[in-house]
Amino acid sequence: MRNYAISKARHALVLLAAFMLSLTTAWAVAPVINGHVYTGPSSLAEPVSGSSVQLYYILAQHSTSVALGSSTTTDSSGAFHFNTGSGPTFSCPTATPTVPIFALVTGGTASGQASANSKIKMMSFLGRCNGLTSTSAVVNEATTMAAVSGMANFVTASSPTAIIYPTAKEDVFDLAFETTLALADPTTGAVPGASQTGFTVSALDIAKINTEADALYTCTHSTGGVPGDGSACGNLFDATTGLSSLGSAALTTGAAVAATETWSAAFNIATYVVPSITALSTLALAGTPPFTPTWSAAPPDLLAHHEAQTATPTISLDTTVTGQTTVTITNCTLSACTPGAAIFYTTNGSTPTLAATPYLGPFVMTSSTTIKAIAQEAGFTTSAVASTSETVSGPHIALAMTTDIQVGSSSTGTITLSSAAPAGGLAVTVTSGLPNDLSMSSGAGTATQTVTIAAGSTTGSYTVYGTNGGFATITATATGYGQGQLTAHCYTTITSGAGANNTTTKVPVYGLTDVGYSGFLVANAPAGGDVPDNSMEMINADPGVFAAAVINLTWKQLEPTPGNYDFSAIEQAIANIEAANGSTYYVRAKFRIWAGNNVPTWLINQEPVILSGATSYGVYVEDGANNTVVNALYWSSSYEQQYKALIDKIALQYDTRKMVQEVSVGACSSTTEEPFNNDIHYAWTGYNDGTTQFPSLLQAGYTDVARVTCVEDISADYAGFSITPLYLDFNSIRMIDSKNAIFRAGFSLEQMQAWADARGAQGLVANDALQPETTVNTQEDLPIYDEFRILKYTSGVSLVSESVGFQTAAQNPLNIDNGSSCTFTCYNSFITWAAGPPPTGENGSEVEIWPTTAITYADGKHGQNPLSAADLQSIDVNAYPSFSAGTPEY
Repeated sequence: MRNYAISKARHALVLLAAFMLSLTTAWAVAPVINGHVYTGPSSLAEPVSGSSVQLYYILAQHSTSVALGSSTTTDSSGAFHFNTGSGPTFSCPTATPTVPIFALVTGGTASGQASANSKIKMMSFLGRCNGLTSTSAVVNEATTMAAVSGMANFVTASSPTAIIYPTAKEDVFDLAFETTLALADPTTGAVPGASQTGFTVSALDIAKINTEADALYTCTHSTGGVPGDGSACGNLFDATTGLSSLGSAALTTGAAVAATETWSAAFNIATYVVPSITALSTLALAGTPPFTPTWSAAPPDLLAHHEAQTATPTISLDTTVTGQTTVTITNCTLSACTPGAAIFYTTNGSTPTLAATPYLGPFVMTSSTTIKAIAQEAGFTTSAVASTSETVSGPHIALAMTTDIQVGSSSTGTITLSSAAPAGGLAVTVTSGLPNDLSMSSGAGTATQTVTIAAGSTTGSYTVYGTNGGFATITATATGYGQGQLTAHCYTTITSGAGANNTTTKVPVYGLTDVGYSGFLVANAPAGGDVPDNSMEMINADPGVFAAAVINLTWKQLEPTPGNYDFSAIEQAIANIEAANGSTYYVRAKFRIWAGNNVPTWLINQEPVILSGATSYGVYVEDGANNTVVNALYWSSSYEQQYKALIDKIALQYDTRKMVQEVSVGACSSTTEEPFNNDIHYAWTGYNDGTTQFPSLLQAGYTDVARVTCVEDISADYAGFSITPLYLDFNSIRMIDSKNAIFRAGFSLEQMQAWADARGAQGLVANDALQPETTVNTQEDLPIYDEFRILKYTSGVSLVSESVGFQTAAQNPLNIDNGSSCTFTCYNSFITWAAGPPPTGENGSEVEIWPTTAITYADGKHGQNPLSAADLQSIDVNAYPSFSAGTPEY
């Protein structure tokens, strides 16, 4: 869905140019605007006469637009004028002359029509006020769709003038404004807009805007109508107001606004992605559509998206020291800058990815090579590749070693001289930048180690000792030689025990999975209950029922301090499973790594947030039980990098471990382990715990684009797992930039296909607890027993894997047993639905059994009541041929 990109640097330059223009204009700017209102492209010359035209401007930190002067009325040629002829006058606000302005058109009589059409309501963003000077303008259906699509996260359902420009979101808002100008040219009404630096509008976006404009044209080029009357306008309103069908399932979008004129129809098209796309397509493409080219096949998502591109980094080389080059990489150039972007580089000429070496500061090269770098800021596309060649001349030192060192272990490295040591030998001093973490002796705290290389020799060796978790720069220096340098990493982990029974092939779980206890998730868990309990009581209660058991793990357990990985909980849980296994059945492990509100405190404290001049750490979210909990900035690049580092370490240890049959994907999670769920409990208003004022998500820098970018990177985050099946659940992602919870099912469809393409049979698909979000301002309230069917079976997504997972936690929302309260007694009905063949079933391969959907503390430890043996025995596994307890071998 990455349809076009814009550099944040361009946004800054636009504002700078506008500001400079304002400095040269001491008087109030009064732009001359000569415009036309048309139905269809201006080339058709179908003017709309008698339309009311009003100009508005938008101020930052406001939730509505402000009228600029008086309105005017179009003449018989559809023309209107401001600050010229008989048209009304206005001036740009003297304090904020760079504000965006738009024209809103209502009513009028379309060319060739017998009477006025009160259902015409169109708009066009014209530009920044003081940059218009003398401007031609066109308002038509294409500029209307461009306006609503570009500003989709900021327009509201109540009125086209109710555009939210939230506090501390100027960059994101202004980029959205620039997008409207790229989608349609406000001076001609043509699609796409005039070429602008940093923008590329895709063929799909062009087709979307054109086809959607064609749908609006069916109403604007008529005399009006109302929903249900069979008129051209009535048909448009019917097709864009909360109704739909995809495949055979009748659906309701629950749109927040009933379409009663063309602007509200456009609003529903752009902001609700599961209306009847087929019906809309049929309406738009009937006859000869005026706007072309149109789409050849209806897309899963009607909205054209915008994204920003991270500025290309700059590589600087310092060769003042003979035999070495000091390399510095910054994320700014003379013309572009993306503050806070993460930088990744390679030194062998290969093209870097987000898995390349992260840039932590200047480093030294002692051999000639090509250095390449990219930059990535959360919410922005990856930058272009920066590249430079460097040549090192003169004697120099090269260092090599195994750079990952476990605490209590050591790594012996090699020193290589580019020219032989002189007579008398050469003393080389090897220094650790953090001797308390990576020491140059077996005890912590030794900063240097001296190595003597014999005369005429070119090699020597040194040893680095891991004493505490962390990263350190290891540097080698010697008189007359350029220094050598590398970065080493010390970590803590528990190694696999003897007889780990490693493998190079694995298959997904088929059957029932014991989810275990999840009471540790909530903020008010009792003492001792805030750590996952993996005692496997459910497996022991009914041997032979389960094929797998979830090992619940939290980030704060696994990495208590930065770089210190403690996997003892994993080993203990695996031991518990192995102890429960019998001779005729074999339960395997499924990892579920909980981030969200279970991240370590050090991670929360890494990224401060300034709120009203005060420093705060973390954001408040809701834990799933209406409790407030603190999370880190889960959308940021820094967060994602450190999460990936954790997953990489787990993969290194367990990807080939035969006992570990699946890993549940938990990247980008806000409160649980589900990537597509986005908590909005404190999205727009902060929270005061009585001591500290915590910022809202938006105040802390959250953007929808950042979250989308994080989700799109999930496969890369789990690149370390090349064997173990990966279980990823899909929901309709929720966008919140506009302070209005908008769901994007089309994005989830795209990501499902991307997941299938990237991972093939290794990429498993799940539907964890899909349910309508009825407690917030929802715009997509689907009958949930159809939502996953839409996502998988009706979307046209080509899934390689036949594995589809379900959870009994979803059984009530899934409305099994005709909506009755489904507890233990109807697990069999749920499993029949999940595992059975269509049309009555979903061909599921795995069902996760949750102990209960109600969080209680009866046992005082686990946070949830365990199932009784009778509850478990009510599950008739033998009724499902594809479901059985695990077997000793695959």
